[in-house]
Amino acid sequence: MLNLHTVSRGFWAMLRGHRPGRPVGDRSRLPGAFLIDGGGAIRWGHRGRDAADHPAASDLLTAWDRVRGPSGG
Repeated sequence: MLNLHTVSRGFWAMLRGHRPGRPVGDRSRLPGAFLIDGGGAIRWGHRGRDAADHPAASDLLTAWDRVRGPSGG
């Protein structure tokens, strides 16, 4: 959970004026983002390696376009 990537992201966030709050919930939980179709199948997924690992919005939108296909549906 605590590694150079998360420490670096936290450091830069603090320099921009963000301060940590009190931890809430399961601190070992990692982030993830998934695209799931109407049948419940995972069509695309990103499993975070650490607490600061979130997919870029552009990656998520590209995956969405790929999953939807050329017909857009």
